[in-house]
Amino acid sequence: MSQEELNYILKMLDEGSFSKAAEKLYTSQPSLYLQGKRLRATG
Repeated sequence: MSQEELNYILKMLDEGSFSKAAEKLYTSQPSLYLQGKRLRATG
């Protein structure tokens, strides 16, 4: 797991939603969702 992936996960947990986390990370909600989906697939 990369540092960026870890940051995404932590921000999603901290904010409680993909939308809020995406806003804080300056990325789109669909992009963040797909990143989370990829992480789950690689387990």
